[in-house]
Amino acid sequence: MQMNVKMMIAAGATIFVSIVAVAVFSRVSAPVEAVVPPAVATEVVVVDVVPTARTVVDAATVAQREADYQARLAEANRVIAQAATDLQQSRADQQALVGQYNAMVSNIAAPVAPVAPVAPVAPVVVADPVAAAPVAQVSLDVAQGIAQSLAPSAVLLRTPELVMYENTMAYEFVFDKGTVYVAAGDGALVYNGIAVMQAAQQAAASQPSSNHESDDNHESESESDDNQEQGEHDD
Repeated sequence: MQMNVKMMIAAGATIFVSIVAVAVFSRVSAPVEAVVPPAVATEVVVVDVVPTARTVVDAATVAQREADYQARLAEANRVIAQAATDLQQSRADQQALVGQYNAMVSNIAAPVAPVAPVAPVAPVVVADPVAAAPVAQVSLDVAQGIAQSLAPSAVLLRTPELVMYENTMAYEFVFDKGTVYVAAGDGALVYNGIAVMQAAQQAAASQPSSNHESDDNHESESESDDNQEQGEHDD
């Protein structure tokens, strides 16, 4: 689009210069009209000899017109020279634009290096934790009954919860006598904390009695040793 505008400007300048040149040439080559001075009333004196009439030429007017013609011719020549300079500059700009256009066309027509195809990436499948979680088959009441049957006198310390115990969904029952986990899928007993606590209490209760028996045995051995020493002394 910019190149088309430059070409139109150059063509317009060429036409303008041509018109000016033709007008100046026509004006200069036109024939100069004879200057006819206005009639001057003269007083005729009747004498014996009648004088011959003559044409009076105004040299100053002719000189002024000649000066005007020379000035107009010089101005026309100056305009023609300026127009020729502008036309030459327009042609130079046109050649520069043509070179830029050719360079752009060459760059566009240059082959583009092929791009290596990108290897497809396997889609990442994210498991839905809600969909993957097993569904409880045993109700909370049934599971609580199973856990309560282990210790009918046990007191539930908090509200039961559905948790994951060793990759198994189970109900958690926290009693005062131990924690019990019942599988939510089939109601199986996963962990019996009541039995573990009872075993620990029994082990703790039996430990002092064992120490007491060992003390009694030690005292009996001490008494037998004293009796033996006393017998030897009597002998």
